[in-house]
Amino acid sequence: MATRIPEETINKIRLETNIVDVVSQYVQLKKRGKNYFGFCPFHDERTPSFSVTDEKQIFHCFSCGRGGNLFTFLMEVEGINFVESVKKAAEMNDIHLDIDLDTNKPQSELQDKKNKLIAIHNATAAFYHQVLMNTVTGEPALAYLKERGFTTELLQEFQIGFSPPDKTATQKILENQNFAASLLKETGIFFRQIGFFRIIRPICRAYYVPASQ
Repeated sequence: MATRIPEETINKIRLETNIVDVVSQYVQLKKRGKNYFGFCPFHDERTPSFSVTDEKQIFHCFSCGRGGNLFTFLMEVEGINFVESVKKAAEMNDIHLDIDLDTNKPQSELQDKKNKLIAIHNATAAFYHQVLMNTVTGEPALAYLKERGFTTELLQEFQIGFSPPDKTATQKILENQNFAASLLKETGIFFRQIGFFRIIRPICRAYYVPASQ
């Protein structure tokens, strides 16, 4: 049996927890314009390249490429899985989450693999969103979407991204996050892509965690 975490619960936690407040517990941030900047907690650097956007509720390092939302950050910085990151975010915001999660109990090999695959796809979705919104590579796709009536706000809300045909940068960013090459091959991210554009729309689903015995 498994305990279900409804999507609406995950969205409630995400919407009611400010990523700037969470990241500030790990990184000293300074506001520059609309964004907050600090030294990346995932690699050594001399110039702050780690950005947190209050408006979009995402983080991104312009140096190592790591990025994502509140849950992705907690997974990365704490070394925990997705379900644990949801629970931790809930605790930070005093939101009751009725899940009996025994973190001392070893995960099954299958569950561990599933959690890593989720983390890979979260990181990839965040990278593709940055490619669409902030790079020359993504400009044609961004122009196409805006011609079709997509506003900047809508693209940000649904974290729409663009998957470049050349996956070299994607692979490098994921490898820098210590994901095994053998696991990356199983994600489906690196299959041969046909056509001019590949627009990405991340799909959020309910997640499951094994019930305690």
